[in-house]
Amino acid sequence: MRARTEVVIALGAAAALIVLAFATGSRLRGGDDPDMRPSSFGAGRQGVRALADAAERLGVTVERWRERPQRFAERTSKARPARLRFAVLSPGQDVTAAERAEVVRLALQRPGADLILAGEGQSP
Repeated sequence: MRARTEVVIALGAAAALIVLAFATGSRLRGGDDPDMRPSSFGAGRQGVRALADAAERLGVTVERWRERPQRFAERTSKARPARLRFAVLSPGQDVTAAERAEVVRLALQRPGADLILAGEGQSP
């Protein structure tokens, strides 16, 4: 065989392997995360973990909660930060009137508290 023919065969085989790897990889990867809600626990497309990590590096105390707001008072009374920043990011269910009242009560106990509501399911 000539050197030119061998090069063409090698390039063809390499191209075929690249196409096969791409097709197999995209099929095995699957779809994106079906839960599109932002989360400080997730580092994917919808995750805001980087925001929480960056805040911690800047010296901000970050606590990630999975409880409903009625449990916040007992958790925050143990460690009283100088200033409270509270964020609700696209909850799975609408925030109820009782939960809103608890968040407002918690904010009134802490002068200068910041409240961030983001995503669907948030109403004033």
